[in-house]
Amino acid sequence: MDPTRRRSTVSIEAGRIGSAPRGSISAAAGSVVLTDGEVCGGGSGTLPKSSTFKVTLSIRREPSGSPVYCKMDGRGRFKQSKTVKLATDSIYRVDVSFKPPRILRSLAIGGQDTLARERTRDGTASAYSGHYSTKGLTPSGKGQREDLHIQMRVREAGDVCTCLQVKVYRADDQQHSEWGNRLHCIELDCSTARGERAVTVNRETYRLPQLKCNTPEKENNISTSGSPCRRHT
Repeated sequence: MDPTRRRSTVSIEAGRIGSAPRGSISAAAGSVVLTDGEVCGGGSGTLPKSSTFKVTLSIRREPSGSPVYCKMDGRGRFKQSKTVKLATDSIYRVDVSFKPPRILRSLAIGGQDTLARERTRDGTASAYSGHYSTKGLTPSGKGQREDLHIQMRVREAGDVCTCLQVKVYRADDQQHSEWGNRLHCIELDCSTARGERAVTVNRETYRLPQLKCNTPEKENNISTSGSPCRRHT
């Protein structure tokens, strides 16, 4: 790994967000270190061969199963042009699928180790489900955005890492938390190199109902090359 790359660390403060520089969501002892690049390493085992695969993330609020919403902030205002809206004191179901099938060894969301159960598997895909709690989190301030780091440890590949830009609202503030575009899913196009325990996220795409985009990011587009949590800011 290039030693000149700048590293950024997820700061830890249980029950509160926004305490770290530029905002972060985390509630576990320790820290997650991500490099400013395209590769997130980790995991165990040796990759048998070069390969590509797609990870799809879907987030829904329990127990209703209602979708989360995404706001397009435009370029230049925040680190990312899109913001996912969450509510405090809520439980969210997070579905993770892999094409072709992969084995998910562990899942961490915002510093929380999440129990991910395999729901289905066949010759074309595998799917897992876990839950993320926002209990005890503080609503984001006006004009404030937070980083929600998601880390998936994949057998015989390594760690797939991504970072959502989120804003947290009060649980009863549905007027704001449910305004915007419904977020159908987030797709991560990933690749691995022969003999390396690292995963590169080549492209991240937000899928909104009746709207798809596979072009490099523009003001009204929702697809980015690489992982946004590794950009220089």
